[in-house]
Amino acid sequence: MIKLLDNTRISRYNYFYMMCMMVYLGYATVFARSLGNIATWGNTFALIITIIFINKNKVKFKKNYIISILVFLLYALVATVNNGIISPMWISQWIIWLTIAYCIIYTFKEKFFIVFETLMYHLCVISFFFWIIDILVPSTLNSIASVLHFSTAHGGEKSNVAYSLIFYTLGSLEELSDFVFIKRNAGFAWEPGAFASYICMAILCNSFRKNFKIKKNIPLIVFVIALLSTQSTTGTITFLAMIASWMIIERKYWY
Repeated sequence: MIKLLDNTRISRYNYFYMMCMMVYLGYATVFARSLGNIATWGNTFALIITIIFINKNKVKFKKNYIISILVFLLYALVATVNNGIISPMWISQWIIWLTIAYCIIYTFKEKFFIVFETLMYHLCVISFFFWIIDILVPSTLNSIASVLHFSTAHGGEKSNVAYSLIFYTLGSLEELSDFVFIKRNAGFAWEPGAFASYICMAILCNSFRKNFKIKKNIPLIVFVIALLSTQSTTGTITFLAMIASWMIIERKYWY
């Protein structure tokens, strides 16, 4: 069993499954972006572990799942007729995405938030380790990554991903400028802004539990430091908006 941040536990396989889904969410490589493309190994792997996940958790496909699929298929039919083009991969992608989302929600229910927060906490800690190495000895990390990198970068030479170490992404277009003095931390995502957005989601999950309390709230501190390391304007603005909303709602600082 894996211990979560709220001291509850989930099975090792469920944690492994969610960790794999986070890699797909990272979208950094061809493998990660292949979820839904039935002709790829990345999709095949996802389907296999999802079938095991369904069996282990005895997932039942209820009426709301069937309705969701039927609504999407109706939309797909209208889009196909309107555009005059049928896209089997687009249809299969959405059916697979909806199915995975349903299985996760069915299994974890409201516990999903603490699972996501815990995963992001661990992924942020891992990102710190590689990010510091990337700053101190970038050539060494790039040499190692060139041998061990996971899958290939999406977009070829135009991609902003040089190598992926599954839980850490090395950027190929990360150039220092007047506004960026050190390398930005992209974590497991395809770029720092995306990683920052996921961190903000984790901060939101943490705020559900801790109400933005800093005392003994190590995960929040880790998230904020990780957010700063991304140097993302999107992430920073989102975080400030969350703080402002909290002050207005909880503290009634209307001014």
